[in-house]
Amino acid sequence: GTFSTTSTTAVMAGLSGAITPQSTGVIHVTLTGDVQPGGVSVLQLTWGTGTAPSVGSAPSGTVVGSAVSVGSTSTRYPITCDATISGLTVGTPIWIDVTYKCGTASTTTSLRDVHISAFELK
Repeated sequence: GTFSTTSTTAVMAGLSGAITPQSTGVIHVTLTGDVQPGGVSVLQLTWGTGTAPSVGSAPSGTVVGSAVSVGSTSTRYPITCDATISGLTVGTPIWIDVTYKCGTASTTTSLRDVHISAFELK
């Protein structure tokens, strides 16, 4: 699907990725897709427990990994965000999402063809 925002303040994409640690509580997450930025756009992986955030909601959860900044033109760019999350409680599900924002007012940043891969490290 396509997720879009016109906000210059970070919002949640509402991806609703999820995984439940089964043995070590250490999860590796990779998010891939394309972004068409509105100005210099910034993306950041987040995770949390409980109810996953909805599309366009205020940032929530814990940020993880490095923020990714994407160019200032309307060209679509491939993106990859990845991180390892440790210290998770075995048996407690987590949600995985991304915050993103436009770098310039009156523009739109769109995420397309987004895929989340998550697995537990042994």
